[in-house]
Amino acid sequence: MYLENQPAFLNGVVEIETNLKPIALLDRVKWVEEKLGRNFSEVRNGPRPVDLDLLFCDRIDGSTSLPVILDTPTLIVPHCSMQERDFVLNPLVE
Repeated sequence: MYLENQPAFLNGVVEIETNLKPIALLDRVKWVEEKLGRNFSEVRNGPRPVDLDLLFCDRIDGSTSLPVILDTPTLIVPHCSMQERDFVLNPLVE
């Protein structure tokens, strides 16, 4: 699934608030990755300077936060393989 024996890259977790819808947010995230030097024409999950993923989304409806569930060709939310990544799970526990 993942290319092994590759250089280290920046991978982390942040929580943000935005008015962007999930697909628009993904487009913005991919733009940021490209500006940081990621080349999307290379091997999927191969060497890259940065990897940013959209893990969860909530939709605010009045004073209620509702989880967003998406399964599209370009975006799956919640992220389908976050349970495999300790750097994601450890901050979620906190």
